[in-house]
Amino acid sequence: MAGNIMINQAFAAEVNINKSKTLRLLTKAAEQGMIDFPRMNFSWGEGVMLEGMVYSYKQTGIQAYLDYLKEFGDRWYKQGITEVLNNKGYCGHWDCGYAMLRLNEITGEEKYLELSKEVIEFIDNKALRTNEGALSHAFDRPGLWVDTLYMFVPLL
Repeated sequence: MAGNIMINQAFAAEVNINKSKTLRLLTKAAEQGMIDFPRMNFSWGEGVMLEGMVYSYKQTGIQAYLDYLKEFGDRWYKQGITEVLNNKGYCGHWDCGYAMLRLNEITGEEKYLELSKEVIEFIDNKALRTNEGALSHAFDRPGLWVDTLYMFVPLL
């Protein structure tokens, strides 16, 4: 038993060292992302970045990351996403709904939850389906892609 404890302690020490390095890398990536993407669309790449920013904020507590997320959510709440959902016709913009759900969990602000609910409503009632009933990746080529699952499953 004592051997296992020493291994676990050694592993814990190694993880702490790696965690420190990981947090430094995370901070550099998050800060560069805010510089490179000051205003973002409501689409898949932005959704992936927003999820990274949620994680970055939760790991570091750096207020600038939360402010960045809120600026995105506030802008799209004010502008509205109905047109984006209806006109683009593909699953890529659904991913931002998950980031807004996570932002609601952090802040408790209902407007972010409302954005998520609008995406879910679109998925439930307007999103194109394949002949088999699966959610289609895009209007121009009905079919289920692997990343289609990534765009909506976390939100549901």
